[in-house]
Amino acid sequence: MTSIFASEHGDNLKQIPLKVLMDSKSVGVDLFIAEGEGKYVLLCAKEYGIPKEKLQRFKQNNIEIYIREKEYGVFTKYLKAKAKIIASDKHLGRDEKSEIIYSSAELIVDELFKNPESSELITGTKEIAHTILGDILHDDATFLSMARVLSYDYYTYSHSVNVCLYAIAIGKKLSLSDSELSELAHGAILHDIGKSKISDKILNKEGPLDESEFTTMKTHTTLGESILVKLGEKSQIILDSVAYHHEKLDGGGYPKGLKDGEIPYYAQIIAVADVFDALTTKRSYKDALGSFAALRVMRDKMEGHLAQKPLNALILSFRP
Repeated sequence: MTSIFASEHGDNLKQIPLKVLMDSKSVGVDLFIAEGEGKYVLLCAKEYGIPKEKLQRFKQNNIEIYIREKEYGVFTKYLKAKAKIIASDKHLGRDEKSEIIYSSAELIVDELFKNPESSELITGTKEIAHTILGDILHDDATFLSMARVLSYDYYTYSHSVNVCLYAIAIGKKLSLSDSELSELAHGAILHDIGKSKISDKILNKEGPLDESEFTTMKTHTTLGESILVKLGEKSQIILDSVAYHHEKLDGGGYPKGLKDGEIPYYAQIIAVADVFDALTTKRSYKDALGSFAALRVMRDKMEGHLAQKPLNALILSFRP
């Protein structure tokens, strides 16, 4: 192995979760491990893979693995292809499969938020949403399995994946067709794409937003719709999901103050998924609620905000 200093070579390295590495096949990029004080060791050249026995030891010891940031796009292409294979692998346990697919989805969506106007990344994000959908449709217990591996610390990219998962579960309970579920999944995973245009200072603020900051934050719905329109998105369901997932039944939402049936149906579903994930994830200024506590808050304290049918469907999704 050859030691390198990333700074000397002008390379920024990015940590990747070990759980997405499964076998000894090449992942298409060089892999590194940290050696302290900015020093990284080349663990495995892109032409090779990590032997299974060594990978298992790394996982047991929580060894951190890094790739070059400039090669992140290549790595996410590997993840998209791998996730499809994982979803159909009958030899993997349900929980392990869920963990790999979820972690892969997080990385892919994270890359999209850094490059929101890339049609290739939009397509890749839709593909991973479709993989999640297919996995849930294949096995009734997969939703609860995947829900156990969700990130409960709030990040925009993990939030998008979480909302996609919850929206699919709701749509399935509402008996949407496969094609309807597909568009719902795409709209859900892209629902916050407009936040890629909001400053990190606002997105990551440690505390509630002030009035001016909240006014800026509210623009993410129309910004997201605009991004997708410019990229040629034709599905009105997806565009409506992005634009109107913050509308409320009583007209108190945004961006248009729509009421009741004026709010597109899929946006109503995503609104329920969005609120649920917001309540069950930890922020710097609030603790996370448990699933059932969050559902009680939504049922008892948000009357007039959320559509009842999607909310009931989400409640039913948590029954084994």
